[in-house]
Amino acid sequence: LLTVVGGGSTQNNNNASGDDFIAYCWRSIPGYSLIGSYTGTSSTTNVPKIYTGFLPAWIMVKRTDYAGDWNIVDDKRSTSNTRALELFANTNGVEATANYVNFYNDGFQIQTTDADWNAQNGKYIFMCFAS
Repeated sequence: LLTVVGGGSTQNNNNASGDDFIAYCWRSIPGYSLIGSYTGTSSTTNVPKIYTGFLPAWIMVKRTDYAGDWNIVDDKRSTSNTRALELFANTNGVEATANYVNFYNDGFQIQTTDADWNAQNGKYIFMCFAS
């Protein structure tokens, strides 16, 4: 359990300029939310399936070894598989049509080889919430 967020040993890490910082901190709650990671396969047949233990309502995925988008898919705008509508947390861009992910009663599965979702050996973090 992280109880203190501290700076490092350099001037930039210690906020010598006095700038404001914000931190969003989440944790997984069984049956409600899951925060985790997966490794991409760049395959349309051997695609990553993430077991959440619940039917997702909302997911956000970010590749960590690549400067891609923060991809968001939900069950309100896309009501059936494959979930077709995508938003991006890091841009002011409009909703896009993606068809990149399926939601299941026990998790979600990536359905693309797009680099923002499923590149060979790509490292991804995700956050999802139950419906």
